[in-house]
Amino acid sequence: MKAYQIAAVALLAATALFGPAEAARRKSDKGPHPLKILKVVQDGSSTQSMSGCSGRYHIWMQNTTDVAVDKVAIEMEVFSKSGRLEDTVKKEIGNVEAGAKAFAELKYNVIGEQGIVPRFWVKYNAGGEKLTEFEVDGPSWNF
Repeated sequence: MKAYQIAAVALLAATALFGPAEAARRKSDKGPHPLKILKVVQDGSSTQSMSGCSGRYHIWMQNTTDVAVDKVAIEMEVFSKSGRLEDTVKKEIGNVEAGAKAFAELKYNVIGEQGIVPRFWVKYNAGGEKLTEFEVDGPSWNF
């Protein structure tokens, strides 16, 4: 019976140690992509306190092709400063017509963390079985 308990504790410890690293290994499609992220801005009303932090991010994007892109969505993964995934926030945008711009607002509220590290992902229908996704790179951020 003790061997089962030790194995369970070892499994929990391995999950706690390698779980955040596994979340960070999410792969980004290299592209090119029809959607271009114009700007990511953190709202000035964001707050941080001893009990947690909350705020909003605004994301502007543009369809750079001459055809509509459908099933567009934005996803924000909120990580703690130690690298643990705290929350995932999703916003469905829908269709983005050719040359059109789109806007999304993502709100987060994390309890027990004084700061966060966000990662942004864009998903869209590229005609495959599952949605194509790519990570928003840092240079387009405007804090």
